[in-house]
Amino acid sequence: MKKVISILFVGFTSLYSIAHNKQGETIDFVNGNHYNNCKSETVKNKYQIQLSLLSDSLTKYIGSYFLSEETIKIYVKESKLMAVIPGQPEYELVHVKENEFNVKGAPGFIVQFEAEKKGEITGFTLVQPDGKSKAKKISAEGNNISSTPIELTKEQLERFAGEYLLSGNTLKIYLSENKLMAKIPGQQDYELVPVGPSNFNIKGVSGFSVQFVKDEKGNTTECVINQPGGTVIAKRK
Repeated sequence: MKKVISILFVGFTSLYSIAHNKQGETIDFVNGNHYNNCKSETVKNKYQIQLSLLSDSLTKYIGSYFLSEETIKIYVKESKLMAVIPGQPEYELVHVKENEFNVKGAPGFIVQFEAEKKGEITGFTLVQPDGKSKAKKISAEGNNISSTPIELTKEQLERFAGEYLLSGNTLKIYLSENKLMAKIPGQQDYELVPVGPSNFNIKGVSGFSVQFVKDEKGNTTECVINQPGGTVIAKRK
């Protein structure tokens, strides 16, 4: 005997037929075609189904996030969304509903991703037993920003020019001969080489990169400096 149910599945609704067997339940589409990328756990005497998200639908969450002076990396491993904080073990994030995941092995901990109108992930809220913390997305691919330079117009570069407060010092970002430059008191000026719309590598300094962060109106509010020892955020004055 089969029971047909409707399930919201990764952005669309489909009808499944469920047939019992000795081991538990078998899940098919109503038309009889199996969805190979959908996984179910054997459940006895219950119509409870756990579906895993497709790997490609998890990629939008991949990146580095800045939370309470720590950089959390989110990545996909064996079709599972994982999170790791320096000095701690990796945690699996188990999908609950759209943009929300439970932290496996950590009762009461929930990750709620935040997205802008176009669907791009901008950060997440970590819900824990003693409160909530906000994390901002600082890179789509962790610290491994592309090293291939791209061309940006003078108008595009001018959006980032200004003064930023960095650990009590003023970081000055300015244009010189259509090149974006960075100056910190007491140090030489560094050229910022564009490798993305808002991402720059620091020329001549291996492992250092800068990402500019914009608000909903498109105004630059801060820059994130990724370096081998961690991440530093400089707020625009």
